[in-house]
Amino acid sequence: MSDLQKAYDSELKGKDVVIIAVAIPGESKADIDQFKTNYGVTFDVWQDNDDNYKDPIPKEGGRQFPLEVVIDREYTVVYLENDYYPGEAVKAIKKAL
Repeated sequence: MSDLQKAYDSELKGKDVVIIAVAIPGESKADIDQFKTNYGVTFDVWQDNDDNYKDPIPKEGGRQFPLEVVIDREYTVVYLENDYYPGEAVKAIKKAL
């Protein structure tokens, strides 16, 4: 996630980009705030207390987190990865701009 924050700060801020993280159920506001502090995250972290995160995630991929999704201006999913590969989501964001 730090690569997203660095890219946002250095290249994406002020462009038509929104980054949102979703905390899974069980994470308290204090946990989220601590996470944001520890990792220097300035974008929004939404709290999902109703297990809604499970609905759009393909089950065949195995684990559900981390999940990175990039949606372009036409609301098309242009990147969906059920794992974390540093820099790949950033590349997809740049391509979608």
